[in-house]
Parts: sequence; structure tokens; C-alpha cells
Amino acid sequence: MHLLLVNLYEFGLFLRILLWISVPLIVVALLLTTWLHYRSRRRGVDEIRLSMEGMELSASAGRIACGYSGEAYDGRD
Repeated sequence: MHLLLVNLYEFGLFLRILLWISVPLIVVALLLTTWLHYRSRRRGVDEIRLSMEGMELSASAGRIACGYSGEAYDGRD
């Protein structure tokens, strides 16, 4: 059976270099992913809010165009 070809000191240096490179990359990737998900979710909320405002505007325009008098409308003409 072969003894370790690399002693623990050299293996520790290798791990130290590897971690100095990989940990910042992982942190940057996590921050970027979090920011992109937050941005897309926030954009979706704003779009929903705008579409609801658009529905309110189109509904009020329909009332004006149809001569809506304020009575309850049950869907029958």
C-alpha cells in the first residue's frame, strides 16, 4: 500500500487556494440569483397592479360610454 504522495501541509494549501476561489464565486452567484428572482417577482407585482388599474379605467370608460346610471347590473340586458 502506498503512503500519501502529498503530505497534509500541501493538501491544506491546495484547499486554501481552492476555497479562496470558489467561496466568493458561490456568494456572487447566490446574490445574483436572489436579485434576479426579486426583480422578476417585483416586476410581476407591478404588472398585476397596472393591469388592475387598466381594468378599472376601462370599466369606468365602459360605464360612461354605456350611460351607466349607478344602478346594480346583474348581467341581463
